[in-house]
Amino acid sequence: MKKNKELCVATGIFGLLVSPFLWPFFIAVLFQSLSLAGPIILAWWIIQQPWKTKEEKGEETHNQKQCSENKDAAKQNPKAEDANAPSENGKEQAAEPVRTKPKESEKKMPDEGDCLAVSWYQNEGRERFLQMKSRLDLEGIREFSISREGICSVRRGEQFQRIAVLRGYPGEKILAAKAELKQDGFSIRPGRKYVWVSWNKGGIRYAL
Repeated sequence: MKKNKELCVATGIFGLLVSPFLWPFFIAVLFQSLSLAGPIILAWWIIQQPWKTKEEKGEETHNQKQCSENKDAAKQNPKAEDANAPSENGKEQAAEPVRTKPKESEKKMPDEGDCLAVSWYQNEGRERFLQMKSRLDLEGIREFSISREGICSVRRGEQFQRIAVLRGYPGEKILAAKAELKQDGFSIRPGRKYVWVSWNKGGIRYAL
């Protein structure tokens, strides 16, 4: 008994002395074991998918069964699948784009300059034109010219006299407001250097 006790005491003392040197070895063995077992546990966890509920798993199995049944049915009845497939002529017709005739509004898109000219006449030009018309009617004059800079003139004998200057005049684009001018009783016609505005029956006598 004494020998056994002495042997146990000696073994315990030896273990206490050697254990600090053996701990790194045990830790290395434990780390190696975990590194080998970790991927296996992760793969098993992904396959099992414990986060999914029983209902979701049941739906997946049901969908898999339906897919396998559909494949089996397609193998047994290949003619039915061919009947449901679209014909080659149908594919060609679907590939060709449908050609539609462009609308008139798409063909004739209004120019931005034309729109500005019409807007200028409606907002400012109409009033100025009517003022000049009323003033020239007293003198028996029925037309006046407008230069590209907006200078309005009337012919007196062999010379022209300036009567007004139009601010913001759109130049030759004023022809886009021909319809609005006609509604106000004016007729307009371009010349070489000027635009002539007339309101007499005979129209324009001068075209420079």
